[in-house]
Amino acid sequence: MNKCLVDANGDIIANTPLFLCEWNSGDNTEIHTRETLYARYKDTNLYDTDDEYGGWLYKGNHIFFNPLLDELSFNNENAFNGRFDDERYTNDNMSIQRIY
Repeated sequence: MNKCLVDANGDIIANTPLFLCEWNSGDNTEIHTRETLYARYKDTNLYDTDDEYGGWLYKGNHIFFNPLLDELSFNNENAFNGRFDDERYTNDNMSIQRIY
């Protein structure tokens, strides 16, 4: 499997949404697909659902991480004029933003 998300010309070759993920205000910055994000962080508390409310604030509601990814992965043309939601969402020491 090719782990590179760009070709030799610098063009994005992914056919899936890409997310810019930052921890501790940029101390650690990574670009992930939904699948690579899960593979790397599935055993951390990122995907936990055991607290009363989800820690991610999305459109005025607190939601858990997986539903946030559902929202960011969908291209809602009515809400974003044909573009995806590229807002940055933060919870504790992590932020995520869809970049492609």
